[in-house]
Amino acid sequence: PEVTVSLGVGENPAKGLGPAFERALLELLRGYDVLIDEGAGGEEADRVRRAMLPGIRTFQGSFADFAARIANSRLYVGYDSAGQHAAAACGIPLITVFHGYPNERFA
Repeated sequence: PEVTVSLGVGENPAKGLGPAFERALLELLRGYDVLIDEGAGGEEADRVRRAMLPGIRTFQGSFADFAARIANSRLYVGYDSAGQHAAAACGIPLITVFHGYPNERFA
């Protein structure tokens, strides 16, 4: 894929910006070959399904397998989570959305 996306929030819902943001993010990526991680399932997969647009592919599998997809993409986009660290370690350009930090010092 050209762009890998993760809406995972690492079990911290405060990191998310909600369905309108997530849908708008995918709208901005329309026209690119996008692969979005469904995460571990449950609430995260539900959020991905609500944000989906035609032509975007979803990924179901281990984080290691998704990290391999990140390593072979041209851009990674996601919330502050493990995906951003994988992209950075592989030298992949990334856009990280920081929101819902745990304390003032973090900001």
